[in-house]
Amino acid sequence: GKCPFVCPNVLQLYDMIKDDPIVYDEKLPPDCLDILKKILEKDPAKRLTMAGIKAHPFYTAACPEPQPLGAQVRVTEQEIRSALTLSQQVVLMVRMKAMMKGRLASARDVIAQRSHSLGEGGAEISAAPSTPVPEGMQV
Repeated sequence: GKCPFVCPNVLQLYDMIKDDPIVYDEKLPPDCLDILKKILEKDPAKRLTMAGIKAHPFYTAACPEPQPLGAQVRVTEQEIRSALTLSQQVVLMVRMKAMMKGRLASARDVIAQRSHSLGEGGAEISAAPSTPVPEGMQV
């Protein structure tokens, strides 16, 4: 198989997954192509559910005796590691982006407070900022 999106930058990869259309290998068997398109549907409301997957001809041909939903499945440690590696990186990058947005907002608030606390003639009339400012960066 081949990943539909490949990019060394995780944030760009996340955007590609969200926004770019998937190009499918039209040489795949029709049932395989159909289930892939339905599973990878970007709109969650239209995406194939687990029950839909288990009822799909591609799945039923491979698993003639379908297991009930919630049935225990055995997977190897390697399968788990390979399945989670990229998704963990994406989650980490999304969390880092949110954290950095929060820090940026806090820094902007400190700058705005300092700007408002300056009196005429540029003399600061408020107490020292609560956030330490690196040397050479003082206002």
